[in-house]
Amino acid sequence: SGTAFVDGKSVHTSSYSTISGNLKSDIAKMLSAPPEPPETPNDFFYIKWFFIMYVSLVIIIGPYLLWKPFKDDLFERTTDRPRRYALWHKAMSKWNKLYYCHQCGIVFNPETNKTCTPQLLMQFVYEE
Repeated sequence: SGTAFVDGKSVHTSSYSTISGNLKSDIAKMLSAPPEPPETPNDFFYIKWFFIMYVSLVIIIGPYLLWKPFKDDLFERTTDRPRRYALWHKAMSKWNKLYYCHQCGIVFNPETNKTCTPQLLMQFVYEE
């Protein structure tokens, strides 16, 4: 609680109150001096960004150009996609047939009578 004085009048409050605004009138804002222009970047700014971009390219492209296992893995993943997609599609068709028994805590396939625990579900759907 407190007392505030505004224009010679007092106001008593029993809770928190906030006062917002500024002391400049609209005409004072319109007649104020033009704002100072922002600083222009110097040559060091451009050198710094060129260096950052160069280092970034080396970090991103360097392993691809220099490290054979990285390159081989990248090409294997892109050329192996159709086979992996076919395996995923087969696993999804198995997964869509599964049921979960909450009393026993197992996953089972009623067509094959095979079961597994939820922890081994991915292994279960991907097995032949």
